[in-house]
Amino acid sequence: MKDFRHKVCVITGTGSGIGRALALALAGEGARLAMSDIDQEAVVRTAALARQRGAEVESYVLDVSSREAVFAHA
Repeated sequence: MKDFRHKVCVITGTGSGIGRALALALAGEGARLAMSDIDQEAVVRTAALARQRGAEVESYVLDVSSREAVFAHA
């Protein structure tokens, strides 16, 4: 696997499922995370888990079905 230490990874859908699993895996690899989900409580829970693994995390509420919201997020 590539070295993710000190890299910023932007991940959507981190409230559950594959998005959460990817975020936690990258947290374990030393990545800095910018994570988002439409469900604020879920993304906050995932952010807490990632921080427990030592990751620097910023979490956001984002509806990826909104083109304007995605552009504003970027």
